[in-house]
Amino acid sequence: MALSTTADFTIKFIDDNKAAPTRVLIENTSVNADTYKWTFEGASITSSDLQTPPELLFRKEGKYKITLEVSNIDSKTSRKETTIEIGKPLSAKFGFSFDLNNLAPATVKFKNSSVGATRYEWSFEKGDKPTSTEENPTVIFAEKGQYKVSLKAFSGQKFVQFDSTIQVGESLQPTFEYETTDFNFNHEAPLTIRVTNKSKGALQQKWSVNDVNARITAENDSITTILLPDAKTYKVTLTASNGKISKTSEKEIVANTPTNLLYFKDIPFGVYEASTYSSYFVSRRKQSIAAEALDTLSFGKELDIVFFAQDETLGYGRFLSPDKTASLLMPTIPKAQRTTFINLLEACAACTQMTDAKFDAIKTSKDFSQFVFKFSDGVIEGFDKQTTPRYVPFKTADGRLGIIKIKSFHTTSSDSYITTDIKVYRKP
Repeated sequence: MALSTTADFTIKFIDDNKAAPTRVLIENTSVNADTYKWTFEGASITSSDLQTPPELLFRKEGKYKITLEVSNIDSKTSRKETTIEIGKPLSAKFGFSFDLNNLAPATVKFKNSSVGATRYEWSFEKGDKPTSTEENPTVIFAEKGQYKVSLKAFSGQKFVQFDSTIQVGESLQPTFEYETTDFNFNHEAPLTIRVTNKSKGALQQKWSVNDVNARITAENDSITTILLPDAKTYKVTLTASNGKISKTSEKEIVANTPTNLLYFKDIPFGVYEASTYSSYFVSRRKQSIAAEALDTLSFGKELDIVFFAQDETLGYGRFLSPDKTASLLMPTIPKAQRTTFINLLEACAACTQMTDAKFDAIKTSKDFSQFVFKFSDGVIEGFDKQTTPRYVPFKTADGRLGIIKIKSFHTTSSDSYITTDIKVYRKP
């Protein structure tokens, strides 16, 4: 009795990898067969007559037919054909986008663009979820930093890995700085301040003051000015936002009772070209000016006090109008204005003679009204170092009155100077 035969086989992808390139093993399960004829489309070998063919390598993606024809000694035949599909070469890759912006806390949406994969394993350094098997996960990074993100794309047991980094910006930390304008060193009302947003991680800001009479020039600008009109304590608030959350920073700023008086202590004046101390002073800026900076002095018209000494012995000295420096062989000052001094107050019979008590009693600019000073242009006068304290009244080109108190004379062979206190109107 003749026996029939049946062609049959099973296919196994090594490591379950169905992405090119992949290797395939075939198990022959035919029944009652004596001869075998295999054909393989797209494989590393195209045919075989072995009962169990060798391992096949498929290098490219596509659909390929595997055919087996069998026969036996009874001349019975059978045929089986199956098609396998090889996927695209396995690759791992992803992109990402931030929800609104990259400022912490940053929400990141990942877009998986891997090829040939059947499953995924993600890892996120310091993310709100350390791992994920989602195809396109969303992760939150709470703090500023650079974080590693890894994606493994699997086809069976085979995988490829792609790494990238996420740069997360500053978390929102609101803070601001302020400074007075117009050289209002004593913070006197009306007080104008310039505020500057120094927040980290902020994209927008808004300024506010707890007083309806305060005036904000531009409440949404990062740098603006605020007028605090009255002598009182104000609360200035900065509300900063990163587009996701808002936080505030507050500072109390005191506008003091107005005195219109500037009071500078221990201001030194040196001998021109023979001292490390400057001979030039801008009272409204509380600023000494180096001699080498005079040629580029953009605010020369504000320079109001110049000291001249004949030599380092300080045997003869005087305060000099900035527009008269050339007369004593000192550099000409660009845009210089006239300041009138009474260097020898004791020689002015019609003038009020100053004392320490009278000088100390000057608390506001109005206190100058009790004094009589006769200023006269063209009077050349000087003083020696024998009398201390010495008081030198002066009047600036813009009408501000002031008094220089010479407290001490310091003489050396190379660095002689005088030490002074100065009281002067802040504004005319």
